[in-house]
Amino acid sequence: MAASNNERTDRRSGLTPRAAVLAVVAVGVAVSIALPVRELVAQRSQIASLQSQNSTEAARLDQLRALEKQWNDPFYVQQQARSRLFWVLPGEQPFTVIGKTGKPDPTPTPVSAWSPPPVIAPAWYTALWKSVQTAGAQKKS
Repeated sequence: MAASNNERTDRRSGLTPRAAVLAVVAVGVAVSIALPVRELVAQRSQIASLQSQNSTEAARLDQLRALEKQWNDPFYVQQQARSRLFWVLPGEQPFTVIGKTGKPDPTPTPVSAWSPPPVIAPAWYTALWKSVQTAGAQKKS
């Protein structure tokens, strides 16, 4: 009996054919499941990305629809034509506001009433030329 006990312990300590087949099948199942699981995870992340992109595009679409609604309003179109293109209605007097830099104001503000331009002192060379002319006129007489 001692010999049969030793044989059993030797058999149990080694890899049996059943265990080898089971190990091969387990590895085969793991390999065959790994690729679809990896694809599933990749597809889920792609779906999440596309849903995020879809919500961003939906928000942009809402903005564009609001803009389209504005441009369908004739008063808004008229206002934009007046401010961007400096158009006036028949009978109105157009004018451009000149800023301190000497260039037209890039964002004209609506003016409620027209007021005459302020009186600007003549340039220094104009005063000099007038004094030369006055001095020349006094010498002749």
